[in-house]
Amino acid sequence: GASRKEEREMEADWAIPEKEERSEPSLICPLPQNRSYLPPKDLQSCLESHVREVFGPSLPKDWQQTPLQENRL
Repeated sequence: GASRKEEREMEADWAIPEKEERSEPSLICPLPQNRSYLPPKDLQSCLESHVREVFGPSLPKDWQQTPLQENRL
C-alpha cells in the first residue's frame, strides 16, 4: 500500500510547477532589454542530438515534429 501513496505524491509534485508557470507568466517572459540574445549557431544540431538521444529509434524523420506530450520522461 505504501508504493501507491508514493506514486500519488510524485504526480502531485509534477503538477505543481505547471500551475505556477501559468499563474505567473511575468517570470517566464523575458524583459524587453534582453532581446539582443543570440542563440549559438549550433543550437539546432545540439537540440537534435539531445532529442535523438532521448527518443531513440522511435523518432520520426522530421525530428522537430516529435510530439513531446506523448512521451513522459
